[in-house]
Order: sequence, then C-alpha cells, then structure tokens
Amino acid sequence: MPVVTPEMVLVGRVEETLDRFSRVQLVFSKGFSFDVEIWKEGGQDPIYGLIKGGGGFKIFLDNVPLKAKIKEKDVLTTAALGGIFPKGLLVGEVKKVSESNVQPFQAAEVSPFLDVNDLKELFIITKW
Repeated sequence: MPVVTPEMVLVGRVEETLDRFSRVQLVFSKGFSFDVEIWKEGGQDPIYGLIKGGGGFKIFLDNVPLKAKIKEKDVLTTAALGGIFPKGLLVGEVKKVSESNVQPFQAAEVSPFLDVNDLKELFIITKW
C-alpha cells in the first residue's frame, strides 16, 4: 500500500506489517523503482519514465525516450502503469538531465519533494 504525506507526496510503500507498526520502504531505497509521468506545460502527450531509488536520500529518473524533451524543473508524478501506486502522487522535479550517444534512453537526477526531516503525519492509501 502507498504511503503519502498530507500534501500527496509519495513516501514509499508498506513493506511489512507487524502488531504495532508497519515498515515502509522509502522511495530512496536502492532497488526500489516505479513508473512516473513527466508533466509538461501546454498539454503535450505524456512522457513516461522510471524512478529508481539511489540510496542516501537520492532518486534518479531513467528510461525516458531520447526523442522526449525533458528539462530542469519538470514535475514528476506517479503514473500507475505498473499498478504499484495510484496516478498523480507527487514525486519530485528534474534536477539535471543527462543524455548519452550510446544509451537508447535519457536519464536525470531528481530533486525529491519528500523531506524526511519534515515528516509529521503520514497516510496509507488502502484503495484506489
């Protein structure tokens, strides 16, 4: 189940439930990945990519087609393509785009909207 802040910023997902608490896998966790939509102004066709947890409070955007034009400050939200999270939860914004002549996709560093030092309340989405 997805875990979010009151502002609908994605925190992660419930990984394990115990008697008095649940363990949450944060979006930053290495090996954690999920689909995102890159929001563009002007009603352009959606651009999709994959967020990968980098550990150490870092996340990265990957698998964005080379023909897609992404830039700094583009906003990323969950896409619901993989069925892990509902569509539209806030994830972060593009910090730095990196293109390669060798790779078939673009990648980017992402500034996450999640600030773990500022967490006071969390919500678990049980149905969507």
